Amino acid sequence: MTAGQLKETVSVGLLGYGLLRAWVVMYLMIARQLSAEQFWYSFLLMSVIALAALLVVPLRRLPAYDRHEPLFDTLFLALGVAGSCFVFFGNQLCAGEYLNAGFAAIGLCGGYFEVRWGERFLPYSDRKVYCNLLLAFLLAAIIGIVASANVPSGLALAESLVLVGGMGALYMSSRHADGDRESNRASLLKPSSDSGAAPKGTARTLFNITLTVLLFSFVQMSSTSICYSSLPVSDIYNARFIANFATAGLLLLVFLLRGAISGLGLLKALLPITATGLFLQILDQSALAMVPVVILLVGNKLFDVLMLLLVIELSQRGRVNPTLSFSLFVGGKNFGCASGIAIGDGAVALIGSDPTLLSLFIGLLEVLLVVSFLWMFGIKDITSSASQAADRSDAAAPVASLHERALAAAGRYGLTPRETEILELLARGKNRETIARDHHLSKSTVHTHMIHIYQKTGVHGQQELIELVESISPDESPSTSLV
Repeated sequence: MTAGQLKETVSVGLLGYGLLRAWVVMYLMIARQLSAEQFWYSFLLMSVIALAALLVVPLRRLPAYDRHEPLFDTLFLALGVAGSCFVFFGNQLCAGEYLNAGFAAIGLCGGYFEVRWGERFLPYSDRKVYCNLLLAFLLAAIIGIVASANVPSGLALAESLVLVGGMGALYMSSRHADGDRESNRASLLKPSSDSGAAPKGTARTLFNITLTVLLFSFVQMSSTSICYSSLPVSDIYNARFIANFATAGLLLLVFLLRGAISGLGLLKALLPITATGLFLQILDQSALAMVPVVILLVGNKLFDVLMLLLVIELSQRGRVNPTLSFSLFVGGKNFGCASGIAIGDGAVALIGSDPTLLSLFIGLLEVLLVVSFLWMFGIKDITSSASQAADRSDAAAPVASLHERALAAAGRYGLTPRETEILELLARGKNRETIARDHHLSKSTVHTHMIHIYQKTGVHGQQELIELVESISPDESPSTSLV
């Protein structure tokens, strides 16, 4: 990838998602380090994140939300700032009520913005989504570990405020930084008046993804809770550090070799990785040290990133509300983690040093892991059928007028038949990668046609092209070049 391509691919505004993840990771580590009630504060934080994520869907349907969206964003940011202060002073004063209020406020802020940041990725191509998610993940890995290591010092509050403030600033600025992208995102989020009910295949896909995320997160958090119980805090830091950078290195390698990928292929490779991590927990922990927890954390990080890629792809191509997709993903992941923490910590107290009970518990987790992947293995076929159903619906819907307008535009500007086909697809909001994949063309061929279309029509981007096509009367006669 050249420097110019990298500059076009990287979006500074999307790095705010990394700051959000780093901020949440910091408080998950703080919850683990508190001298008492470790299980409760982690459980509370993840449960409230999940609840806030699910509440975004009804919240966005309120008429007041559309009129005052920046006000709601500011309110949730204020909750994050207030929560940071409450946790800091609660820790200093050993006041449980302050800590409860602080973690709850942080959860509300984290759940809301994790869903909203997911929506920010919708207008971009597969390659740009993958690259920026990878960078955000790297940023979260570095900052989250460094920040959480300073919990005992007075730097904790300052670091927290910088993270949540930086995230909020990037979120607010990205709203105005690219008007075309924001317009495209809004069109993706707006439910189509002629779309009717969501295709059954898409609904089944969302159901499968939600259950997969819920079960996998439960297994991962239950098993890592057992590992954490036998490791000092310094080893937990080291394990997370190694796992984050090992995961980022693997994803970067795949990105450099293959470019943007579908997450489903790599997701299926996580079954043996996670199963190995679970099995190693049964062996002598004194000899293996951090090996099992590093393997489990690598599997967890890969799953998180790749499943999010899959949800973004589903939201871009499906006809279900994208906000619902991200809400179910974030909610399922955090409810799974919260219940995993509760069960894992409870299992530690029950099992103790009994190897038989530990083997039985790990065996149960292995079964649940297989079940979660059985749900996931059916996603590809369901997604394909949902996409085909959406395409058939598009062809039959009243959007036929867009086809007529595209023909009229082609007649006005003298486009070739292939350029006319690409023009209509661009006017429907499809990007270069999607057009190339769905119509069996190379990306360079589609790119060449796009350049010719932009030159002939005099526009400088896809949004201008969409507005141009919509402004043309379908009554204009097409040119002979279309015959």
